[in-house]
Amino acid sequence: AGAPHGGKLVDLLSDPAAAKALAASAVKTLELNERQACDVFCLLSGAFSPLTGFMEQAAYDSVVKDMRLGEGKELFGMPVVFDLHKVDGIKSGDKLLLRWAGEDVAVLEASSIWKPNK
Repeated sequence: AGAPHGGKLVDLLSDPAAAKALAASAVKTLELNERQACDVFCLLSGAFSPLTGFMEQAAYDSVVKDMRLGEGKELFGMPVVFDLHKVDGIKSGDKLLLRWAGEDVAVLEASSIWKPNK
């Protein structure tokens, strides 16, 4: 087998103690829909390597325009963003506890909030 896409398999899983501390640091809890949960699990397990999180606007724009993560970077044909219809009360820097089917699955730090040109 060859190297993972981007050269390194990304593993974002935390040990139980670190996961508990991360969950306690969240300022808001969001219940994921099926699509969001799938994307979160793909990020956590490395299926979206070399991504280490959801795309910010520059990466999104590059993938939509050129199917690349940036100038001369890895081929990546699908934008991966955390799409919310309402962002009331969420600001950049907030930590959000993401839940799926009643279970805590991840903590997301909102690094930027923007509206894509769909």
